[in-house]
Amino acid sequence: HLPVNLVASFAKRLARLALLIPQYDQCLIITFIYNLCIRHPQIRIMIDRQPSQSTDPIKDNYLSEEIDPNKTNAIDSSLWEIETLTHHHHPDVATCALAFTSLRKINSERDIHDLLEIDYDEMFEHDINRRIRSRKTKDKTKTTTECPINYNVTVNLFD
Repeated sequence: HLPVNLVASFAKRLARLALLIPQYDQCLIITFIYNLCIRHPQIRIMIDRQPSQSTDPIKDNYLSEEIDPNKTNAIDSSLWEIETLTHHHHPDVATCALAFTSLRKINSERDIHDLLEIDYDEMFEHDINRRIRSRKTKDKTKTTTECPINYNVTVNLFD
């Protein structure tokens, strides 16, 4: 029973915060905004709205300096921050942000309990154990699973 302006302002402020926080917290914030969109379907218009559909395509309608959340014009803005996070360098963050594309099909909240305890150590451990994708070489007979590197491996100490 909250006003839509208040929920939209909260979601927009969280989305702005998601651009600045460490990556192990970004998945938590993105999932929280996703659950807000499930619980309050009126703010889904912020996902569908492109930034160019506002009155001024260069300026966002959101007033980030406004203290009163009902006066921030967040409902007239878009969640372009989530779209930006779909291009994140870490695949877990990008996958969490891409979940917004399935918001129309899936209408159930996502569980955030697993995301509450994640830190850099757990993310590093997860990335170390991740399977490396194999890619086909030019002759398409062999596959390689080596990571690309930008230096030559030395054989002797003094070459």
